[in-house]
Amino acid sequence: MRSVPLHDGRLDLERGVIVRGDRTHSLSATEARLLDHLVQHPERAWSRDELQVEVWGYRPGIPSRTVFTTVGRLRRKLEEDPSAPRHLVTDPEGGYRFVLPDGTRTAAHSTPTLPQPATPFVGRAEELARCQALLAATPGVLTLFGPGGIGKTRLALALAERADAAVFVALDPVRDPDDLHGAVADALGVVASGPEPLSLLADVLARNHPLLVLDNAEHLVSATASLVDALAARCPDLRIVVTSRVRLRLRREVTVEVAPLTLADTAEELDASDAGRLLLESAARARPGWVPDPAQRTTLLRICRQVGGSPLALELAGAWLRLLEPEEIARELETSLDLLESTLRDVPERHRSLRGTLEASWRLLDPHTAEALSRLSVFRAPFTRATAAAVAGAGLLQLGQLVDSSMVRRAGGRFELHPLIRQLADEKLDDDARRALHAEHAAWFLDHLSDAFAAWEDSDVNADALRAPLLDELTEVSAAYEWALESRDLDWLDRAALPFVRTLELAGRYRESGRLLQATIELCDAMEPSPQRDRVLGLSLASIAGLGVRREVRTEEAVQLIEPFGGVALALCLTHAAIGALMVGDWERAVAWSNRAVELASAGPVWMRGFATAVAGVTHMTAGNHAQARALLDEAVAIGARHDSQMHARPLVHRGELALLLGEPDARAQLEAAVDSCRRHQDQSFEVLALSRLGEACAAVGADPLDAWTEALEIFLAHRVPAFWTNRAVLGLARLLIGTPHEELAWAALAWLGRMPSMAQTWEEAESILSRAKQEDPARVAQAVARGERMSGEQLAMALLAVDPEELRASPANS
Repeated sequence: MRSVPLHDGRLDLERGVIVRGDRTHSLSATEARLLDHLVQHPERAWSRDELQVEVWGYRPGIPSRTVFTTVGRLRRKLEEDPSAPRHLVTDPEGGYRFVLPDGTRTAAHSTPTLPQPATPFVGRAEELARCQALLAATPGVLTLFGPGGIGKTRLALALAERADAAVFVALDPVRDPDDLHGAVADALGVVASGPEPLSLLADVLARNHPLLVLDNAEHLVSATASLVDALAARCPDLRIVVTSRVRLRLRREVTVEVAPLTLADTAEELDASDAGRLLLESAARARPGWVPDPAQRTTLLRICRQVGGSPLALELAGAWLRLLEPEEIARELETSLDLLESTLRDVPERHRSLRGTLEASWRLLDPHTAEALSRLSVFRAPFTRATAAAVAGAGLLQLGQLVDSSMVRRAGGRFELHPLIRQLADEKLDDDARRALHAEHAAWFLDHLSDAFAAWEDSDVNADALRAPLLDELTEVSAAYEWALESRDLDWLDRAALPFVRTLELAGRYRESGRLLQATIELCDAMEPSPQRDRVLGLSLASIAGLGVRREVRTEEAVQLIEPFGGVALALCLTHAAIGALMVGDWERAVAWSNRAVELASAGPVWMRGFATAVAGVTHMTAGNHAQARALLDEAVAIGARHDSQMHARPLVHRGELALLLGEPDARAQLEAAVDSCRRHQDQSFEVLALSRLGEACAAVGADPLDAWTEALEIFLAHRVPAFWTNRAVLGLARLLIGTPHEELAWAALAWLGRMPSMAQTWEEAESILSRAKQEDPARVAQAVARGERMSGEQLAMALLAVDPEELRASPANS
């Protein structure tokens, strides 16, 4: 059916037009395809997902508003009243269908044609709803502002598409402010000649178009401000949306900063985030049929973060997938913006190159403000007004100008740079200026760290008193520490090593801590011995042992190096060395070192007493000295109880472990309380440990351990906790899988445990189970073991979580 009668005209699918009398309305290719499909199946309802597959060629299950948006546009062209459609209707049970006319003919109302984007509108649900609410609340001027490529135009178009009647005016071709009235008149289809063009524009808008969109006004900001102020005054019911990189600064203006697209926390959640969906849709256009594997999805998430959720950057990066692999794109983005460029003919000139887009914004700044922005590029995280002034010399006036120019964002009482703006601003510095700036940054933040730690060390306050002021600055402190490493500056490393490692530990940043400690060890190993070098090396060796991230540790050397310094440094070194000894099963040395650490800590600050006492309790518990372990852990709990903090939560976990080991009837209750305490203090690592042990406590009394163990793995995945914290949960789940159809996964998990640092007891148990299995079915077990030795912690956790818990509960092996 190529020609379809309508209530008030005719749909000509051959020509792709709607004809009403002497008027013709053109259909886009997508609109024509959608109508053709629906017309061929009259009265049949099609869901959005079905239409995305049949008309757009998407894979099933992709969340998108494409169909919704296209139907909305079609109804404005097709229906006499789009709010009460008679042809393209929504079925009561869901989906869309085409209804043939009943012979009635009425006049139709049409609106100016809006630009038809070549790519779908993704995300922005909250911002769209907020903007619609602002427009509905009161007429006036709504300015969508933000840096180039952030999605202002697409958001404005989405607002226009949802309005009863809107006119869209693209201002980027307009160079002369005197041509502004003419551009609006052209979009309205009127001739604005004569001495009073404003009156004509106001009259037409007041009668026919309740929404006016002025797109890309930053280069005509003064003229645009004058025009919209005058139109708003003359047309009380008119709503005006302006997109601009700078505010208009009018009293009647309401501003909405268009933020980057939301980012996923994990690669598995990529499709659920706006940035991830846009990148995947761009990838589908560049490489049809490509399905990224888990490693590639992880790299795609990395790309989303590298470009800071910038829609333009995501589309440009995605387009390169026709030639490059995700890892190649990510490596290019680490060093240059130049990859983010398009040669497609239908891409607007302003969006051909991200560098060009950002350079245009840069040229709007005065020289002093541009210099301040270059210096602000030294920050890696949101910064305060005080640090901006102290480190970068940027005052309040300059910060205000940068915020108004969309080059700096205000974020929760702080300021931040988009990653791509930071990269451009850094490129504006010469090498000497960059080195001097990083030295100033490192000096300020490492001084701040050392002074705060010294004040905290000398007082009887809890661990959270250290966390509160320092964790907000931890990203900058890490950058400063890395600068000290690159500069081979032992003075700074000596001052910062102990407070920095302790702060990272309190923050649960074990992987970062391990990486920086290893770099410090390698640097010190390459230096000549000296008291300063020995202190830094000893603390680093002991601290990396205490992290438990590796089995081979140089604990004896660490203790020997720190011995001459005594005090808190030696107490901390001995405590970490004791943890390292536990990891390799050297219980005798672990007990000796932890006992001595407790003696030294007795004259030290409360945090050191609590830490040393808790670790000593664990060493005695592991060595079988249960009475001594109970006394030490009770003391550690009492020390921590004075301040409800991590200092209290962590010994509670260990006290629960001891109760579990001794078969005490309240072990489960103790571990449940420890889980609650860890949650309260956002200590995810110990929460994973507590949940793992809680599962064991449940199993010991015949209760279901699965909820605790699976939650431990979920927290591990969500918060990137080091994999070794999951060891007990993995061991417990592996035991449950023995004798089920998933037995090979159990063997893979046990083989994985053999590679992980952990208390010796855990991997000894794993090896014992695996040894028995190897005797019974060596070939099958060997294959599973090879799989486990290749698996990452994340891959293993996802595989374990994919097993149906009800299937495990119903297994005869677990009855």
